[in-house]
Parts: sequence; structure tokens; C-alpha cells
Amino acid sequence: MRTRCLLIVALALGLVVTGVNAETPKTVLKVITNTDNSTQDGQDWRTFVDQFEAKNPDVDVQDTTAYGEAYHQKARSLLAARDFPHIAFIWPDARGIYFKEAGQLVDNRPFMDKAVFDYSVIPPMGPNGEVWEVPSGASNFTSVLFCNTAILKKYGLKEPETYADLVAMVKPLKDAGIMVISMDGSEGWVWNSCLMSGLIPRFTGDPAWISKAVAGKYHFTDANFLKALSFIKTMVDDGVLPQSSMVTDYGTALTNFLNGKAAFMLDGQWRANGIEDPALQKNVKMLPFPQVPGEGKAMARSVSAAITSGYGITKAATQDPKVLDAAKRFIRAFYSEDLVAQRWKNGTIVAPTILMKEPVDLPPIALEKTRFAKSIVTLTDVLDSFLKPSANDALNLGMQKIALGKATAAEVGADVEKLSRAK
Repeated sequence: MRTRCLLIVALALGLVVTGVNAETPKTVLKVITNTDNSTQDGQDWRTFVDQFEAKNPDVDVQDTTAYGEAYHQKARSLLAARDFPHIAFIWPDARGIYFKEAGQLVDNRPFMDKAVFDYSVIPPMGPNGEVWEVPSGASNFTSVLFCNTAILKKYGLKEPETYADLVAMVKPLKDAGIMVISMDGSEGWVWNSCLMSGLIPRFTGDPAWISKAVAGKYHFTDANFLKALSFIKTMVDDGVLPQSSMVTDYGTALTNFLNGKAAFMLDGQWRANGIEDPALQKNVKMLPFPQVPGEGKAMARSVSAAITSGYGITKAATQDPKVLDAAKRFIRAFYSEDLVAQRWKNGTIVAPTILMKEPVDLPPIALEKTRFAKSIVTLTDVLDSFLKPSANDALNLGMQKIALGKATAAEVGADVEKLSRAK
């Protein structure tokens, strides 16, 4: 009897102990992010996720990270496998069409507190005003010429107003071992977003030429569009853009700029977050591309811009109340005032999409981005915001071939036209 009683007590104690140690199952929140773990942004992301989980012990964030084209490939593969993320980094235009095709876009407005988010800088993204993602920041300028004013001053050069001014810089800078413009041309999207999207309106005279061409009003075989494409070879032949651009991996142009090996860097406004040296920041000026031959006055100093991408809650998250609750907490934390202020200060964004005051301690590069944004009068279309993927891929490859002299503008234009009209 005594043995039996001890056994019963032991079992009871075991049950009690088991009950004390048992953990309540966590809510799994699947997130896919467009970030590079080797950069400061990637490190900041890891810190954010760790801190979020510490403050929300009931949530297990399972994040997938990839950057650039690798991100798009990974996102497509997850969607194809029906392994839907609950929160995703989303482009609300043609670049993120695969989320729409997978039926994973959902209006995020019901999850966005109007007392927190600044709806005046968050444009509608769907036909009925839907917001598919919370933009990381306002106005994503994609064609920015970063200028090292200290280099220009050292060699007696002035801020370029025309393309001819850039050409005139080639010899004196080359003699000093410095390239005029450094651009990461091994990535097709850089030619697309950062160069050609800025040039097309200059040659055509229409800030919405790209979207109108996709709609059928214009054609990618039109003379003015072909002039813009041909200008790529002109820049290479003139030495303004080194032929080595075709094998320059993304990030190398920034390194060249930081190390004084290039007077200019052509990229999007987001690249400012890589300019961390306070001394260099004071010598950086952000410029629109200079006036090109034949450019009309209406397009002077225009800059291409798209709706800024950001994180959005997907349809998959709305299927489970616990997951949706965790997703809303995650979004609110990522767009908290402290973190937005940090991204504003380090140059990642131009201006916030939440209601907050401008930090009093913005560094020079952030102030320069604000100045640049206020100086731009005309914003123009971005190619990959409107072109269907097949036509966009053909254009990206075609521009690289033009630079290498392996294709003509007419040949590339014809391919893009054919693919853009294909059903």
C-alpha cells in the first residue's frame, strides 16, 4: 500500500512539474524580407527581430532573408509552393505582381491606425484605393546622381548642368585615376530603374511616357525611345560610363564612390544609407541627371520615382486571428517612431510614412536627401513599375548588350515592343 501511495504521489508530482514546465505553443509568424545580412540594414533587421521576439514571447518569427533579384526568386518559389508568408516585403506595382497572381495581396488599411500612419504620403495602390503594403518611406527616387563635391573642387570642376559637362570631366579625372560615373551594371535592374527610367522622359518629353507606352499610346519602337536607348552606348563611348560597368556587382559602385575612385555614383536615393563617413557626407550632393542633347525644358531636372516598397500583411495572415494579431504587432513595431527615426537618420528613407516630427539631429546625408526631395518639381515613371516581367527582362538584358555593342537600340526596342503586347 505504501509503495502504491508513493507511486501515486510521484505521478502526481510529475504531472504538476510537467504542467509548470510546459510552454504554451507560440504563434508562428512567417516573414520574408528584402535585406542583405552582410550590411548594416541586414544587421539592424536581425536586431529588430530579436527584440520583437523578446517583447512578444508568444510569437516565433520565422524570417527568410534575400536581397535584390534573389529576393524576387525566393518569394516566387515560396508562393509557387504555397508556403505563403504572413508578412512580406512587397513592391505594389509590376515588380511585385507575383503576390497579386498568388492571391496574397490584401488591403492593409484596416490594420493601419490613422493616428499613427500618415495617409497623405501613402498613395493608393489598388483600383479601389487599397494599400497593399506600408511604404518604408515617402517618394522613392530611383535615378539619383550622387556627387562628391570635394573631388570636383580638387580638380577645378563644376557641378554638371549638361551632359557635355560630364564629357569634359573624363580626361582630367581619368588622368587622376578617377572614373566619372560608377554604376553597378552587372544588375539589369540598375540600368532599368537608375539610368533609363531617368533618361526616357528627357528624350520623349513626357513624364508618363512609360506607362502610356505600356497602355498602347506610344510604342517601344518610337524614335525618341530608341534615342534614349542609344544614349547608353554614347555614354560608354564617351568614357562617362566605364565599360567595366557591365561587370560591376551591386555594392561596388558605392565602394568606388566612398574610396574616391569615382566622382559620381548613379543609383537610387536608398544608396545614401551606405554613406556613413560624416566627413564625406558633408561633401555629397544629390543631383538629377544633367540635361541631355535635345532635351525639352519641360523635363529639366526631372527624376524618376516610384511608390516606395515596404512590408505588408498578406492574405495568409488573415486566415488565423492569432497570426493576424501577431502580424499587426510586428508591423506596428517595425514602423515605430524610434526605428523610423533611425532609418531617417541613416539615409534609408527620404521622409517617414508615420506621423512624427523631424529629428533635430539629422546627419548631413539625411538633410541632403530632404533638400533634394524638395528641389524636384517633375517626377517621372519607372520602367519596372509598369513593364510586364518578360518585357522588362528583355529590356534589362538588351541595355547591357547595347553597352557592350552587341545589340542595337532598334533590336532591343523591337523585342520589348513584341513582349509587352504579347497576351
